Order: sequence, then C-alpha cells, then structure tokens
Amino acid sequence: MTLSRGTHKILLLAIVMVPAIYLFSAGAWADSHAVQELITWMPFILKGFGINLIISVLAMILGTVLGIILGLLELSPSALIRKPAFFVMNVFRNTPWLVILFIAMFIFPFEFTWNGKIIDIPNWIPAT
Repeated sequence: MTLSRGTHKILLLAIVMVPAIYLFSAGAWADSHAVQELITWMPFILKGFGINLIISVLAMILGTVLGIILGLLELSPSALIRKPAFFVMNVFRNTPWLVILFIAMFIFPFEFTWNGKIIDIPNWIPAT
C-alpha cells in the first residue's frame, strides 16, 4: 500500500503536532526551563536568522553578478584577459567554500581609518 504525497504530509504533521498539542494543553511546557530559556533568547535567535537571510541574499546577488562578469571575461578574444579569468575561475571552482570563507575573514579588514576616524565594518560584510 502506498500513500499519496498529501497523506504523507498530513501524517508527518500529525506525528509532530499531536504530542506538542498534548504537552501544551497539559501545561508541561509552561514549567519547562528549556522553553523559558528559548523565550528569553528568541530575539537574538530571530536577529541571527534575519542576518543570515541578508547574507544569503547579498551573497547570491554578488555571486551572480561576479560570475556573469567572470564568464564574459573568459569569452574575451584577448588572451591577456581570458587566461587570468580562467585561472581565477578554476581557483574558486576547486577550493572548498569553508576555506574561502576563512581566507575572506582574514583578508578583508574589520575596520579602517578615514580622515583620522576609525570606522568599524560589521562582521557579516566580510562573510558575505
């Protein structure tokens, strides 16, 4: 007997929600220290989630634009432009993303001086 896709979703929802509804109605979650801690930390969790979304969207936009530019440079008839673009593309293609992230975090500055004032750069900008 095979279940349809919609039946799988309903069954999964029931498996997750029935115990949750029971515990909530029995008041078991109201006394839980873990739930109280979760409520306390929820603003920080949501802020981190929002920053994660911003980083993801900016990285996709930046990656798309730079990828198009790099692809167009590789199509250049001039070897002086095509070969460095090919080299850069292969370096990024064959390097694990975690290594690239660590390199970016150490290469890009976290602050710089402008007219004698120190300007801090948020950590999420080099990570993007």
